[in-house]
Amino acid sequence: MVKNITALARGLQVVETLQETGPISLAGLQLQTGLPKATLLRILRTLAEQGWVFRGLGDDRYRLRAELRIRHQEPSRHEYLIERAGPILEGLQEHTGWPSAIAVRERYRMHILESTARTLSLQLNYPVIGFQVHFPWSALGRVYLAYCPDSEREEIVSNLSRSSDPRDRIVDAPGWVDRLLREIRDRGYGTRLPRYWVHPDAPSEPLNAVAVPVMSGGQIVATFNMVWLANAMSLETVEREHLPFLRNAARTLGESVVIESAL
Repeated sequence: MVKNITALARGLQVVETLQETGPISLAGLQLQTGLPKATLLRILRTLAEQGWVFRGLGDDRYRLRAELRIRHQEPSRHEYLIERAGPILEGLQEHTGWPSAIAVRERYRMHILESTARTLSLQLNYPVIGFQVHFPWSALGRVYLAYCPDSEREEIVSNLSRSSDPRDRIVDAPGWVDRLLREIRDRGYGTRLPRYWVHPDAPSEPLNAVAVPVMSGGQIVATFNMVWLANAMSLETVEREHLPFLRNAARTLGESVVIESAL
């Protein structure tokens, strides 16, 4: 088990307190943090040496440097989703034993924000965060197409049909989009097309994946998937044994987004 670095934790506590209070005396900082005076002085000296903190000449109050006063900057939705999704994905993997990921739309690809793939000691242990996968081929993208607003889907499909990548232009096949929407909405989840993956370190064995929408306030905000080795189990087994956990994980994240937005 990795041990905490107590000094680092205390230093971060001081930085957060300075972000919240603004200029503050040593006595005030001690009252806010509950840290001993000698400990505070060591932390403040270190932060000052590293260019994080300075002490006012006129009032002897400690301050963060101006460029570091970022407490009230609004975090991006992506940062929020990553923070919220991490523990949910970890809990999901405990139930399924297989890696999962969260992805969001980024123009005409699905961008993977977070994944548990690197935590496994399997063939599936490879980095996927930051990869952008195709809408028509990936479970993450196909389920997004099925649940996004009609106007958004029309925009995505129109641009995919003009793409130079042949894997995008599958949307031009007669009736393809309508069949996809009907299939996914009937089942409530999307699947990956056989043998699709764009990562160079993916295993040579075929992979399967299912994905479900993360809905918040009636709108899709992301998609969750689960990936497994195709020869390990059937789709029917996944649907029966693992899909309920995947759906619950997506629902939990969607509800947390709604709650946070209401605060």
